[in-house]
Amino acid sequence: MLSDHQTAQMTHDGRGHDTSANRPPAPPASQLHTACARRSVAPVAIFDENEDARRHLHGMLSLLGFDVIEFATPAALFAALPAASPACVILDTCFESTSGREVQRQLHMLNPAIPLIFVTACADVRTAVKAVKAGAIDYLLKPASPDELMNALYVALASGEHRREDNGTRDRLRDSEA
Repeated sequence: MLSDHQTAQMTHDGRGHDTSANRPPAPPASQLHTACARRSVAPVAIFDENEDARRHLHGMLSLLGFDVIEFATPAALFAALPAASPACVILDTCFESTSGREVQRQLHMLNPAIPLIFVTACADVRTAVKAVKAGAIDYLLKPASPDELMNALYVALASGEHRREDNGTRDRLRDSEA
């Protein structure tokens, strides 16, 4: 029988996030790099107005074996879709030109199958809750550790595969009814 402490460890990640939701379990940390790199054929997109933040994330993701594309403005990100077809979008929530939640809403309208991960210095619980309720995979605080980012990417890539499969099934059903 599990103690209350062991049960809490199984359902919370230490930051108060419930990890017992219907998410695929992450493999051991030693296998995350291989699993994520194998899954990601499409690039990971980074949208952050801060050039230093983009470069930092780009470097970290490149070292982890991902192809990365960067965007400094929402207009550049939206113009690149759907041609860029990213496996995942990593974005901040605090911008001078817009809000991360607005970018999330617009991205969802353009392509609901693209998983989103917020990496931000804005530690606002309400924004985090709203972002996750609206479909974000995770809400990480800067500077996110490579392990945190890898775990979120693993879930995002698995989630993206399921979302694309669901959209394909829906399209086939709609076509067969026509």
